[in-house]
Amino acid sequence: MLLLRFLLAALASNIGLALTPVGSRPSGGQIFVAPHGSRAKQVDHNMEIFAPNGTLIHTFVNVMPGSASATKERRSLLAARQSLSAAQASTTVIADPANVIEAYNTSFTVPALPKTFESQIIYLSATVVASNQGVEFAWYRCVLQYGANAFWGGPFWTISTELELGPDGSLLVVVGDGFNPRVEVGATIQTSILHKDEGDDIFWYEATFNDQPTALEVGWHTPVGKVVIGLEEEGVTQPSEYPPEPFTFKDTNLTMTRGAPEVAWDVPSDSTTGAYVTVDVDGAVNAELTVHFLN
Repeated sequence: MLLLRFLLAALASNIGLALTPVGSRPSGGQIFVAPHGSRAKQVDHNMEIFAPNGTLIHTFVNVMPGSASATKERRSLLAARQSLSAAQASTTVIADPANVIEAYNTSFTVPALPKTFESQIIYLSATVVASNQGVEFAWYRCVLQYGANAFWGGPFWTISTELELGPDGSLLVVVGDGFNPRVEVGATIQTSILHKDEGDDIFWYEATFNDQPTALEVGWHTPVGKVVIGLEEEGVTQPSEYPPEPFTFKDTNLTMTRGAPEVAWDVPSDSTTGAYVTVDVDGAVNAELTVHFLN
């Protein structure tokens, strides 16, 4: 889970040409903040991070499946991720080089603030999941997050693009141009995660908000085959700490090279939070999914 205080503290300072961690996560991984327009590229079992000018600014070492030790560590990370408070829905497709996920789009309205703020973090996202032979190893997502910070004030809602990597669960965060990622209640936000063909042997993806310039491009050796929508939370102890109304992901569309796939959204029955997800309109075209808060 991204800790907002670390993100905003990093955004308040200049980001240099080398990434340094700005905080840590409950799973044990570190949080890094990269410049807007950065690229993340898989090279063997590593993930290399490049600044907008092409300069290599960081390498995440051994974060891709391969060795037995890396797989063991990845399973430990998955157990840690599953221990977070979460309510989600997902769907999986069979993707190959000739038929990849070309676009994953959804939209939502920024909800009203919770009635009570007790330092909780509420985290709503649309995610694509990278995997290899059934082992999930990276999560690339568009995020709407609620929280507060001593520097910026708050509480309020913010948006960011994130890439979570293993085996230690490190998190790379990029926000839009400028230093304030805040969005206002009632604003309509459209998120898109798009495949970008560059004619090489890498499958590139770019995430955007409201058709703004891409904050972070990510490239893997294999195409992604799973998408997720949902909520994660940290520190919620009572119903008034949730938004007062349900939160709906609208106009949710999944498009592959050969068109819209036949899919159904799966909602696990083991939600670990005081919220749950319903599939109001199923499928890959104009699907609608709602997060309901127990308040």
